[in-house]
Amino acid sequence: MTPERWRRVKDVFFAASGLQPAERRSALEAACGDDPELLAEVESLLDAHDAAEAIVDTSASARLRNDATLHDAGSWTGRRIGAYEITALLAHGGMGDVYRARRVDEQFEKEVAIKLVPGGLHAAFILQRLRTERQILASLEHPNIARLIDGGATEDGTPYLVMEMVDGAPLDRFAADRGLSIRARLALFREVCAAVSYAHQRLVVHRDLKPGNILVTADGNVKLLDFGIAKLLQPTSPESGPPPTRTLMQLLTPGFASPEQVLGKPITTASDVYSLGVILYVLLTGRSPYRRPPDTAETAMREICDTEPLRPSAAVAMSGGGRMERLGRDLDSIILKALRKEPERRYASVEQFSEDIRRHLDGLPVLARGDRLSYRAGKFLRRHRVEVAAAGLLLATLVGATVVSVREARIAEQQRERAERHFASVRGLANAFMFRVHDAIEKLPGSIEAREMLVATALEYLGALAAEAGTDMALRLELAQAYQKIGDIQGAPNQASMGQVDAAIASYSRSILLLEPVIAAEPGNLTARSLLAENHLRQSRLFLNQDDFGTAAAASGRAVSMLESLAATQPDGLTRVALAAAYRRHADNLRFAERTDDAGREFMRKAVEILEDAARREPENRAVAHELANAYSNLGQNLIGSEPQPGKLEEALGWSRKALTIDQELVVATGGRNVAYVRSLLYDHVGLSDLLHARDDGQAALEHARAAQELLPILNADARNAQALLDGAMVANRMGQALLALGELRQAETVLEENLQILGQMARDTGLPWEFIQGGTEQGMGEIRESLAARAGTDRAARLRHLQAARDWYEKAIPHIEKGMPIEILDHVSRLPYDRAVAGLARSKAEIEGLTATATAP
Repeated sequence: MTPERWRRVKDVFFAASGLQPAERRSALEAACGDDPELLAEVESLLDAHDAAEAIVDTSASARLRNDATLHDAGSWTGRRIGAYEITALLAHGGMGDVYRARRVDEQFEKEVAIKLVPGGLHAAFILQRLRTERQILASLEHPNIARLIDGGATEDGTPYLVMEMVDGAPLDRFAADRGLSIRARLALFREVCAAVSYAHQRLVVHRDLKPGNILVTADGNVKLLDFGIAKLLQPTSPESGPPPTRTLMQLLTPGFASPEQVLGKPITTASDVYSLGVILYVLLTGRSPYRRPPDTAETAMREICDTEPLRPSAAVAMSGGGRMERLGRDLDSIILKALRKEPERRYASVEQFSEDIRRHLDGLPVLARGDRLSYRAGKFLRRHRVEVAAAGLLLATLVGATVVSVREARIAEQQRERAERHFASVRGLANAFMFRVHDAIEKLPGSIEAREMLVATALEYLGALAAEAGTDMALRLELAQAYQKIGDIQGAPNQASMGQVDAAIASYSRSILLLEPVIAAEPGNLTARSLLAENHLRQSRLFLNQDDFGTAAAASGRAVSMLESLAATQPDGLTRVALAAAYRRHADNLRFAERTDDAGREFMRKAVEILEDAARREPENRAVAHELANAYSNLGQNLIGSEPQPGKLEEALGWSRKALTIDQELVVATGGRNVAYVRSLLYDHVGLSDLLHARDDGQAALEHARAAQELLPILNADARNAQALLDGAMVANRMGQALLALGELRQAETVLEENLQILGQMARDTGLPWEFIQGGTEQGMGEIRESLAARAGTDRAARLRHLQAARDWYEKAIPHIEKGMPIEILDHVSRLPYDRAVAGLARSKAEIEGLTATATAP
């Protein structure tokens, strides 16, 4: 299958894998059109996908047993089976339990391992596998394979095998505990290869090679165990037809399975070659070749079948590399050849794999590196330095020139290898900073400074590599992801950020410029397409905050178009949720850009429909619930028109309360550790306080303002979080307005005066939209002064003083509100501070004029 064909198959597969089985057929026929071969290929993958879901369940062996007949491990201890007495349980396995036992018939003393296979729901299959395993073990006599000693059935009919007892540690743990050198590890690994090659020569494929099935005794002797799911390759196999695919899938270890095993394709000796490649990678690097654990069926498909592993030398560099010597390019090439996704591109046999390792150990050219002259010459010189020197004495001129030439070639090759290792190491380290560490702390309160340092360091490393990358699309994608994360830290809307809005817009633009050539070169790159849409969406919110409404709507419109196209080819839950978020943002932007009450409501309702459907499908998915709460909140805001309408305020309150309920549940479920959920809950309380204030329910408005205030310490954990300053100013303004409505003038004045100090700091240090809140706070200060002037018993001079102060506050408030948000696009609830400031200014001026005229009258 060509790379283009494989990419097409994958795209359709991943689009259909998220659908229910009943929905798949029609979706597949629409996607495949008149290409029946494509339809067949994808359906085959989907069948394997359904089976592969069981691969990643670490309790798979437990599901193979009927609970009603599950043997209690302790019940066998002390019991006798034939000439052996069971002394202890060694391990549970998918094909039965393994016990330690000793011979007690007084003929001779010997410890053995006994495998017992209890009956149950899958007894017929397990018995068939046991017979096959017994036949396989009986045919294998090798010093590195645990021997079969005996077999039979207990009095109650439970079948068993008696095997050689091996006291040892798993291969990788043995090497790590003894701090073995690379050469020693490779020597041990070649013993493993010898055992597997011996089995292959007898037409046996192991199918479950992993460190846990390879034990090394204290004296360094390797023993290969557990042929429970091995397969005989000859046509006369005693297996009566292949066992159920799903059952075999349950018995596999996903981290060491080959692509063809995951995809349910025919198994050959090449599958064992792949598993051995994974084992060698782990043995030499201390980590898996996969960037993410294959702990879901979809992840297993992507990582094992699609994602290319990091070079082993780069993996060692990423982890510090201190525990062992540096790996060379020969070993990189050997391991990566064994890990090729296509079986035909791997080593033709385990013996060839082992032979290439021997050639590396002996300083000979390895098959995995090809047959270049400079490479072979370099290897020759390293092995025969003395002979070459002697020849140089005899043929000084001719051979001297040759030696110089070869030496230069060798030096150039070494320098290139060193540069490649450095490139891979730096790239690996940058990605560790940017993805693993950053993403682990992103949602924690007070993490913005650490996040900035991590991503900035990663970006510096990646930027230094960019000039050397050429047409490396994967590196461009990594750089684009880094610039998006930097933009989030600099000024992402409604997230913990430093408030550097212009810098954030520039970072998102850099990410967009990096992504466009990637998508042009790889139209099927779904990650790049999704990332591009998200950059436009983030920019649109920042343009909105800068009152550039037309640009904001254009940017969110591009994001909507991209995500609609993406959802058409990949209609999975994540893509649809992202599309709903884009609809929600686009609805907001259209309302401001078109300056009409109805603009964008169609998109808002689409967002709600998608998210409600997603929430029904995945009731435990917190990300879906969070996005649904945001949509409910936005829908409530969009219902409020420029003029008061009967019933609209109450309907808006209903939607806002639904959002509040969801966000409260999310914050409780996460213990307040996810700042995104906490901030959404805070906005719910502030929005409800605004609506209740407009309904003249001052006490309820104050209660919600206080509830929002109680959440601020979680968001204020980081001194550099400018968004937290804006959140605090918004809550303080709402608190002051609620107190003012209840006549608590002194308390309101204290809260609003403190808020003016916060807003002054924001004006100096951030680019966030502070003016609207500033104007609302100043309007509140004006009302306080007006109310003090109107109190009974206030003398004329004090009255005049209060009114003049009120006039001054109103005169400051009006331009700040106008600058913060164009008045003509505001709904009547949001416009209340402006309307009150205008009315208050007119009243205070009239009263001042009246008092002044009275004072100057004769």
